[in-house]
Amino acid sequence: MRVSTEKRHISTEKRLSVTEQRQYSTEKFDFHGITTHLYGEGASFYGEGKGNLEDMQDAGSLHEFLITLHEEYGSLVSFWWGTQLVVSLASPEMFEEVKALFDRPKLLFEAFSDLIGHKSIQYANGAEGRKRRHLMDEGFSHTAVAYYYDDFVKVANELCDKWASQPSDQHIPLSQHMLALSMKAVALAALGSGMKDEKQLLQMSKAYHVCWKEEENVLKGNLPEEGDGRKENFVKNRDYLRGVVKDVIRGRRGQKDKEDRIFLDSIMDADFIDEEELVHQSITYLIGGFHTTGNTLAWCLYFLATHEEVQEKLYQEFVDVLGDETITAQILPQLK
Repeated sequence: MRVSTEKRHISTEKRLSVTEQRQYSTEKFDFHGITTHLYGEGASFYGEGKGNLEDMQDAGSLHEFLITLHEEYGSLVSFWWGTQLVVSLASPEMFEEVKALFDRPKLLFEAFSDLIGHKSIQYANGAEGRKRRHLMDEGFSHTAVAYYYDDFVKVANELCDKWASQPSDQHIPLSQHMLALSMKAVALAALGSGMKDEKQLLQMSKAYHVCWKEEENVLKGNLPEEGDGRKENFVKNRDYLRGVVKDVIRGRRGQKDKEDRIFLDSIMDADFIDEEELVHQSITYLIGGFHTTGNTLAWCLYFLATHEEVQEKLYQEFVDVLGDETITAQILPQLK
């Protein structure tokens, strides 16, 4: 599979209309020997080098931009991420052909390098990237998860008890609670029992949100100015997060008999990973882990709440499989 691009240079200050953009979408796509025109958005030059980034912002997100693009042009489209041509696939058959690809352009995550660190797995490609990915996959395998499954159940039960104690008509900030739950669970899985300190977790959450808000501001073009304190505030909170991870690493190395096994253990003994990278990888998995988990849980509970028939079916399965027993890692495979 290869993409060939015929570039046309455009010199203009104004943003091009969609019709005008199509004139510049002249890429051809060779897929299994079948060459076809690759339809999509040409570069909209509203601000030098931005490509379709402005269009993504107008759409609300990259996801919503791609939905519209694929609906209009089909399963195979192209667009511009700054000055980089990007091809997007929305076809299971096409995904099957490229599923073995491993390397990813570093530019996808370069905006977050100040937060997650330049040695993050997000920037690791080739043999070195695969070597690290193999180690990290072991840290979150089904076997590894069993080590901290009881902690997952405990933090979930604590939240359920909190909800049960509230009046039935009280509003529940679902996304906020799910992200907090996920941060606690992922922190325990990645960094161990030291993450059970509620005050420390709260401080970590506050520090993270300061950093993430600043990253979003920069992505939107709202850059810090000299003397406004934003950059210094970002660095202070980022360094706090990194300091917590460093303390855990040193404490973990000093433990002779470990009662549990955590994600950090899977990469800590590798002779090709130094302490700086340990910190960067841990921060990457903390942020990536609780973001995806928290948002997924929020949507799952939302749809269960709005589809009572599915909720009842799920409840009945719990009754049939668990009875009066508590869910465990060993029982989990029996649930559909």
